[in-house]
Amino acid sequence: MKKIYLLMLSVVAFATGCYDDRGGNDHDSVLPDVEITIPEEAYSAALGSKITITPDVNTTIDQSDLEYRWEVKGDVKNGQNRDYFAPLVSDDEQGLVLNYTCHLDTAVTALNKSYTCRLHARQKSTGRDFYSVNTFTITIAGLTGLMVLHGDDTQSDVGVLAAEEFMPSSSSLPESPSATPALYSQKNGGEKIAGKGLSIVHALIANYGSYSSYADRFRILVRTDKTAAWLNNTDLSLYGDWNSMFYLQGDRAVNDNKPEGFDLCGNYWVAFDGDDVFIMGPNQQYPFLFAEFTPQTECGDGNRFTFAPHFLEIANNGVQYVGYATSVNGDTGRKGFVAFNQIYPESTVRYTKLIDTKADEVKFNPGDMKASLVKMAADSRQHVMAVLKGDAGNTAYSGKYFAVDLYPNAAANGGSGWMNVPQFIYDLSTLTDVNDAVAFEFGSSKNMCYYATRTGVYQYGVDGETLYPAEPLGMADGSKLGISGEITMMKLLDSPNILTRNTTPVLLVATYGSGGSALYALHMDETTGKVLKAVKYDSSTVEGWNFGRIYDVNIKGI
Repeated sequence: MKKIYLLMLSVVAFATGCYDDRGGNDHDSVLPDVEITIPEEAYSAALGSKITITPDVNTTIDQSDLEYRWEVKGDVKNGQNRDYFAPLVSDDEQGLVLNYTCHLDTAVTALNKSYTCRLHARQKSTGRDFYSVNTFTITIAGLTGLMVLHGDDTQSDVGVLAAEEFMPSSSSLPESPSATPALYSQKNGGEKIAGKGLSIVHALIANYGSYSSYADRFRILVRTDKTAAWLNNTDLSLYGDWNSMFYLQGDRAVNDNKPEGFDLCGNYWVAFDGDDVFIMGPNQQYPFLFAEFTPQTECGDGNRFTFAPHFLEIANNGVQYVGYATSVNGDTGRKGFVAFNQIYPESTVRYTKLIDTKADEVKFNPGDMKASLVKMAADSRQHVMAVLKGDAGNTAYSGKYFAVDLYPNAAANGGSGWMNVPQFIYDLSTLTDVNDAVAFEFGSSKNMCYYATRTGVYQYGVDGETLYPAEPLGMADGSKLGISGEITMMKLLDSPNILTRNTTPVLLVATYGSGGSALYALHMDETTGKVLKAVKYDSSTVEGWNFGRIYDVNIKGI
């Protein structure tokens, strides 16, 4: 009787074996018919990239009798609020070899976080479970590449395109282009940003403070025609609204919550809130502590201004920045260029002056343009090239586009001291279809002058008094540039403080048509202004491409 009792006890223990710390049964270790080893302990790749793992399997069981399941201990809990191993990939992706495309989901929710994984094998004929003898970690590295603001004109999303032209010099090049178009909505419960996209900017918020990493010091600002949102740098999740980056809120608010624009001038932020301008320096304790300019602020020349939402950095000394006033002393009929000898909180105002040539004999008065600013950029000579559209009171250019060439640091002359600043003025109304232009751009040389309509990209040139006629932008070898679809964006790639591998300027043109969206990266010849190489990114060339209408792009450097 004693022997029978012991035998029955053993059978009960075998039948009710408890789970070990790896989730398997005790008897799986007693009868190790399958031994699985993962070759590495840690794997890491960028979002959208692929991790491939081939395990070492030692077994006497026929492979046809085994099924494999890759599992991760993620950020979801079971019914008892405990961690558990969930599937790492979908059922149709399971198998002996792991091919995991890095993405965020309910289990893997964070970038730069290591998640413990294992391989689970099951014998189909007996239902016995086996587990890899070693676990391993998978980490989805922080995103770098081109941030893409896109949508359907009613709401917007943000994704990232990883491709050669857009990778910072500190990032490795992807084996092939890949896209994660819905990163913002994936991280924010499926919600998108209301409105048609206007701009996206990647900005350093501080060089100080107790941040867990350098990457945490950055934020991303998205503006649409309905709202503005600040995003966290690491995964593009929502940080807060426009007001969240101002120092005081509620009854002590210092801003009007009217996001008119945002610009980067070197290491300085310039935020345009209603008629006020806030400036934040790199070592300032709080963002946007007080408005630097209000309509009541008297500047160094005694004038008061409101500004168009764009400040331009042009030099390291003398006139360092240029802005454009939309009113002077409350007069909205008086508009013109404004010079800043520095941008630094609490001292900017006294070094701010209207570039007013007054009674000097000049081609035009930069301080009284009677026009709205459309685009301005600095070229290699530290000249400011700008496109404007004449107001009704502009007798020469009413309702017309025209361009000007300014040299803000020209030698002082004339009674105004600004006499040599206005260089040339050009009537653009003679250019092909210019009245239908949706974007203008300037590069570093006199031949790098561009505008885009909905149907084409045009190049023209300026040289002294001469305006060269527009022609469709073409290749440097004389061949045609094939761009198809409705043009939704044209932008000369310019990402302040981020070094990429590009040795030539890159003009980006986005289109939308029956086949969806496309992005053309045009590598430019600075001498001729023509295209040296054209690369097209769309659903046929990029894995995961699903961008809507593209409104704006910017490099994400960290």
